[in-house]
Amino acid sequence: MSSLADRIAGSKRLVLANETRAELIEAHVCRCLRIDPNDPVVGRLALDFATIAGGRRKVEVVTVRKASTDPPFCMYGMKRPHGSEPETAELASQRSVGPFVLDVSDDGIILEEFFPPGANIRERRPTLEELTRYGRELAVLMGRFVIADRQQLLVHRDERADHLFILGSGNDIEVRMIDWGWATLWPITRLTEWASEQFRWLFIQMSFREPEVWRSFVSSLVTYLPPTASREEVAAGYETFALSQSDVPGGRGGGRRWTFPEFLVECGPVRLDVGWLNEFAEKGMDLGPEELAGLWEEMSG
Repeated sequence: MSSLADRIAGSKRLVLANETRAELIEAHVCRCLRIDPNDPVVGRLALDFATIAGGRRKVEVVTVRKASTDPPFCMYGMKRPHGSEPETAELASQRSVGPFVLDVSDDGIILEEFFPPGANIRERRPTLEELTRYGRELAVLMGRFVIADRQQLLVHRDERADHLFILGSGNDIEVRMIDWGWATLWPITRLTEWASEQFRWLFIQMSFREPEVWRSFVSSLVTYLPPTASREEVAAGYETFALSQSDVPGGRGGGRRWTFPEFLVECGPVRLDVGWLNEFAEKGMDLGPEELAGLWEEMSG
């Protein structure tokens, strides 16, 4: 039986799988399995090859299984970069926020790790308890978007639940994002704008408009941002986000819509110095809708 690399490079289904990329895949598989490349088991691993749609370009995918009937444990895609790749894709890889980029060749081909089916957070249909737990890991992920030593901020620009993957199980989990083709870099001087954007997509895409989940996300994000990220600027970003909201749909159970003032009270004060917004949340806890609306008009005016 030929080596794994030989079988990949020799596949007639793949155009982009040259010897260098095939060897990179084999080396990564061996690291994942923690086995020596010369171990006979490497040659017995089952391979699947496919070409799939990948946004504006096709992706050639190599799937590795321990046996033909087993689920995949390693998947790799070869594609031509677009947008601001490969720099942002490489940065995402280095900072463990995106797929692990194995190779960015001179001819512009990116070879990267794919995530197994079912790891997508949309497909998992997590419970509120799980969302709250995943929120902490998501906050760790977002904290890595702040690149302190370069004084830069990673901006994904296509943030949605479909691009979020939960890897691992139980307490041993991490969150990573895919599809970095639209990503860009901002100077850290845009931290307030960046923070506002993160609050916006986390609220709309990831909290499912649930106060409990949202409270966990905000608290965790504040905790895991690096010390170089000014809390004052992040707080200003939160205020910008909060004041841009209008009526907020109720939680998963449906029912009536909250006004954003009601939602702020449901969430309670956040772990940021957002001034009167925190004061409003504290004062409004025991007020009815009409009284709350009056307090909002008074304090926000």
